Formats: sequence, C-alpha cells, structure tokens
Amino acid sequence: MKYRYILGAATVTTLGVAVALEASNKSAAKNVLKSKQTEADKRYQALLDSYGSGETLEDLERAVSSYK
Repeated sequence: MKYRYILGAATVTTLGVAVALEASNKSAAKNVLKSKQTEADKRYQALLDSYGSGETLEDLERAVSSYK
C-alpha cells in the first residue's frame, strides 16, 4: 500500500518537472524568434532608409551608391 503512494508522488513530480521544462523551452524559443525578428526589422529599416521615398532621382542615386 505504501508503494502505491510513492509511485503516485513520483509520477506527479515527474509530470510537474516535464511541464516546467516544456514551458522553459517555449520561452527560450520565443526569445530567439523575437531576436531574429528584431534583426530582420533593423535590416529592413536600413534598406528603406537607403532608398528614401524612392520617388526622386536623388533617392535612387543614393540607393545605388550604397551598393558600391
């Protein structure tokens, strides 16, 4: 009878640890994704800045010169 309670407690503890680890892994994955998205946003903004509005010849010349 005593072993039954020990087995139940071990099962509950194991499940609790598994849930905690899964939540931790998801949190870490979200942080990595957020970091990658921030870097992509910075690169996109730099591209937009180099082209300006793209409506004038000066904007286009400045964009082309950024590639040289």
